[in-house]
Amino acid sequence: MAFHPLAGIRVVDLTSSLAGPACTQLLAALGAEVTKVERPDGDEARAWGPSMFFAVNAGKRSVVLDLKDPEGRAELLRFAENADVFVTSLRPGAAERLGLGPDEVPARIYCRIDSFGPGPLGDEPGYDPLMQAFAGLLSVTGEPGGATVRVGVSLVDYATAWWAAIGILSALQSGERHVVEVSLFETALALAGYHVADALAGDEPGKHGSAFPHIAPYQVFETQDGEVMLAAANDRLFAELARRLELPADERFATNASRVAHRDELAALLQDRLRRQPTAVWLERLRGIPIAPVQTIREAAEHPHTRALGIVQTLDGRERLAEPLRIDGERVRVDTPPPELGQAAR
Repeated sequence: MAFHPLAGIRVVDLTSSLAGPACTQLLAALGAEVTKVERPDGDEARAWGPSMFFAVNAGKRSVVLDLKDPEGRAELLRFAENADVFVTSLRPGAAERLGLGPDEVPARIYCRIDSFGPGPLGDEPGYDPLMQAFAGLLSVTGEPGGATVRVGVSLVDYATAWWAAIGILSALQSGERHVVEVSLFETALALAGYHVADALAGDEPGKHGSAFPHIAPYQVFETQDGEVMLAAANDRLFAELARRLELPADERFATNASRVAHRDELAALLQDRLRRQPTAVWLERLRGIPIAPVQTIREAAEHPHTRALGIVQTLDGRERLAEPLRIDGERVRVDTPPPELGQAAR
């Protein structure tokens, strides 16, 4: 039986793009009734290709309101009168100018998802890659000396969605009225938590490619026919790795601290060994040591383990991912596809 702890909870979703919709989709998967309020031309994500909107708007109904029109705003407030949760991604100034700030919206929980949070940049717009840039994530992504690249997924958007959902669930638990606030920038900083700690201590982090600054070996290596990620994160694991690869004893690699200090020499030694055999051979020979093939997204989605997890679901004839959460063995998921624009009014 599906686990729906939010059954009976009504959510008004005045968000667009990715972070806000991903948050409210999670609430829908947990049983909330989510009404997505869209402008007359729809959420901008509808124009970003079929997969973007499909990925984060399932389980909702859609109504169209023109918030530039006083009647549209009045209708939205009427929706909010019957809502437990109101989620918006309007910038702070824009929400207040429209009369849709936390003091005007009657819902018990008001959640604001914005770009920078309160402060000098509070009114500025922003998307995931801008926050990756501004929060320093891009400065530690890519190969040393190479071009700056963005993280290949919308990590900041999704993580912000989860923080917003955590805040909403916590506020609902109290039974009182609360204003929940999250921002893309704060989330991006939090994702770089240990890098921020290093930087504030005077050790500015930089690019390490696939490697990790505090552990070695902890990076991608080429094999005869592909690539593997190898993560011998402690001395015990490295000793076993060295035994199976028949590496000679070497004091330079005796402890993690010394391996980090001699990272390049160790990487060259491991690369020489790993390039001699195909990936499948190393996966078998190094079983029990953290190692994984570098797969494409399709390979990962179609892997037997992925299918066994039941995280891939079919809605409206299309495959998509359900929520990465199981409760009492049951997958948390929505059961209806994303709505057509204004579908609830038809």
